[in-house]
Amino acid sequence: MAAIRNVDSSTPIQPTPHSAGRRFRGLRSPIDPSNIPSPTVVQEQDQEVWSSRPFYTLSAEQPPLATSDYVAVDQGNSSPRFVRLTSYAIPHTGDLAANCEWPLGAVVQPFAPLHPEEEDIPLVDCGEAGPPRCSNCQAYVNPFVEWVGGGQRWKCNLCASSSDVSASYFSHLDTTGRRLDYANRLELQRGTVDFAVTDEYYANQPSFGLLEESSLPASARHKGVDFSDLTTFLLPSVKPQLRAPAATRYVFALDVCADSIRSGFLTSAVDALREMLYGSPDDPSVQPSFPRGEGCIVAFLSYSDHLNFFDLSPDLQGPRILVISDVADSFVPLEQNWFVDPDVSREHIEGLLNMLCRQRAEYASPLCASGSVVNAILPAMSKTGGHVIMFTAGLVTSGLGICSRRDESHLTGTKDEKTLFIPHDTFWPNMGEKCAQAGIAVDMFVAPLSPIDLASIGNLAELTGGRVFFHPKFKSSRDHIPLVSELKLIMRSISCYDVAIKVRCSNGLRVSACHGAFHSANATSLSYAIMHESSTFGAELKHSGSLAPGSTAYIQCATLYTSRGGRRRVRCHNLAVDVKPLIGEFFARADLTAGLSLLSKSSAAQIGHRNLPEIKKDLVEQCVLALFSYRINCSAATAPTQLIIPEALKTLPVYMLCLMKSKALKGSNVISDVRCQHRLQLLSMPIPSLINSVYPKLYALHDLERDALMPGADGSIHAPAPMRLSYLWMESGGVYLIDNGEVNVIWVGGATVDVVVHDLFGVDDFLEIPKDPLPVLPTLLSQQVRHLLEFLAYRRGRQVPLLIARQNLDAAELEFSNLLFEDENNDGMSYTDFLCELHDQIRTGLKSGKGSWKSSSW
Repeated sequence: MAAIRNVDSSTPIQPTPHSAGRRFRGLRSPIDPSNIPSPTVVQEQDQEVWSSRPFYTLSAEQPPLATSDYVAVDQGNSSPRFVRLTSYAIPHTGDLAANCEWPLGAVVQPFAPLHPEEEDIPLVDCGEAGPPRCSNCQAYVNPFVEWVGGGQRWKCNLCASSSDVSASYFSHLDTTGRRLDYANRLELQRGTVDFAVTDEYYANQPSFGLLEESSLPASARHKGVDFSDLTTFLLPSVKPQLRAPAATRYVFALDVCADSIRSGFLTSAVDALREMLYGSPDDPSVQPSFPRGEGCIVAFLSYSDHLNFFDLSPDLQGPRILVISDVADSFVPLEQNWFVDPDVSREHIEGLLNMLCRQRAEYASPLCASGSVVNAILPAMSKTGGHVIMFTAGLVTSGLGICSRRDESHLTGTKDEKTLFIPHDTFWPNMGEKCAQAGIAVDMFVAPLSPIDLASIGNLAELTGGRVFFHPKFKSSRDHIPLVSELKLIMRSISCYDVAIKVRCSNGLRVSACHGAFHSANATSLSYAIMHESSTFGAELKHSGSLAPGSTAYIQCATLYTSRGGRRRVRCHNLAVDVKPLIGEFFARADLTAGLSLLSKSSAAQIGHRNLPEIKKDLVEQCVLALFSYRINCSAATAPTQLIIPEALKTLPVYMLCLMKSKALKGSNVISDVRCQHRLQLLSMPIPSLINSVYPKLYALHDLERDALMPGADGSIHAPAPMRLSYLWMESGGVYLIDNGEVNVIWVGGATVDVVVHDLFGVDDFLEIPKDPLPVLPTLLSQQVRHLLEFLAYRRGRQVPLLIARQNLDAAELEFSNLLFEDENNDGMSYTDFLCELHDQIRTGLKSGKGSWKSSSW
């Protein structure tokens, strides 16, 4: 071991042997790694621009990068936080758009959190008539409509049709054609507004045809369903009734199988629920995060090879347990009192949580009936909708929706590998669709000790708009704090229910496809049982006709939703974009991060339907085509020996390489559950999280300035500049932290000096460094590193597991090494080799014509 401590700090670091990639086959161009485009430099430069001034949404400037911390001023165009286009110059014809070879579309995050200095989204109440809408295309009134006929009519900016103005909304016009009440009409000034709506906008009450035929008799017999609407049941063709919005009903379903208890997952889940509902009695600073004051109510159940429902009515002396042992015919046995106010029934809830913590693994069933849980909840909540938060640790081996372990060893790398990422049968997709139609959202905490078939059960979250928090091989010392913070995140962040989304475009444009985690009726109408503030989808745009050069194209995204407190509203995002006749203008206004997000969501949607090499081949070809198009249309006179990349897309190659090295797409062996989890993340991930995931932040901890990461006069801290993702920029005597939004890894070099080891870990020997958790020490370095971890947690909204990796000693070093995406690893090339590959293909295209490159090499 002494050899480890005698490592020369100047010796180049060798990547771990298990992270090997592929090399470029051919003559390499002499490329200096320090001169190639760096995402860290680009992000830092953009942040410097926008740290001192706001972005005005109607300005001709390119919007700030999604990674920048900026303040947007809504002047009529929606902030890029909500809608970000792949280019802010729309080609005037479909042929021109096709020649650009860069996706044309929008990435939409309807409930993105605002910057603290930005104004709140205005709420507009237009009275009983509701918000004015176009009589032809049904678009909502917005800042870009034109008022005609002395204010009696308005002309839609999307379809150019005229609509009458109701008497309650009428206003005279001034000499410029502006309404006299313009100053009081925020919907005519802001690009993003919320409209209060009337009962005609209520969600449809689902028909009973949604339920499994086998569950109908049991549901009717045990009164799990209200059959007051027999007309809808007997005559499905009759227009369904509308469901009045109500405060959210939460169901917490806890897995009490042997694996859940043995790993400590059940105890952590119970502690997280207690802290979320009531805070911590031992720490007054830990406050409850449950949304009080909005009328929300809760219910609990536990399950293994049977289901336990709990009557927590405050009138009882203690919790009453009702057991359903026939999991093949599951139902909710309570007509009432299943849902309770968490404050009124606090004593019973705390007693229940204490009882669950006392369960022992040796007396618990090894079986798990997750499918029967959903089958019981669906009819019971179909009239009201709600939010199910499911904690599960075991493979479904009992009741409905039984899953089996996949034969990964024989399928990985074959043409049938894609079958690992699709549901085992139709039960789980059907349940997901029915929950989505009934307005029942499902968030899942999954903590398996062995494969759990996430490709099947994950459909519940994917189709309802929920999230999956994945903690494989659950370990309390590592995963408890992240689990608690994730549950708090669900409760504290914006959550909207019974969501219906419609994307409309002006004449000449149309939405051709949408990508994300939702239930879709068609390409332009999406439905979510729940939308979190992070929920994001991508919309591809195509031309349905020609647009006049120099004109303006319009996009409107209308999101109909019910707030957590039971208020029905429509959030409208509006965008006006210039139409341009030149390819150069399209590339000059391109937004790389939006294009990357759209491509990543499209690729994630194909996992399970196409083999991974084919998906990655298309991504590389998309990159080559975009650079080739720019080369022949905007820089044809440049020598073929030069690789020309448009300024707006100069980091496209490295981002594309990193995306292909992600766990959702990389070619080396990845457990199917892990790949499915990362696929779900790509589908709904907002752009800032995507960029941090595909190009993680790497920080050097051993040479921080004394005042770095220490609170300033205003109490704020600022993170140091991150590094390039390569061992090339590291030294063996250093300590580094990497963060990709899902895990933090601290790497300790073998030549790290003893004083750094002592100040950070509280030990004097490199070999005694603890694997977890990071000790709390009074030293400056310890405070700085903990401040950095807190800063990163604040930015992402939750804690993540922290791993310690000692050079050449710990398994966690492989995780760290695989995140250094610029190196040759993850069955992929290094950044410099990938640039050589792209350049080689573009030169081939210049010599032999478009489409002549050797795609087989990818």
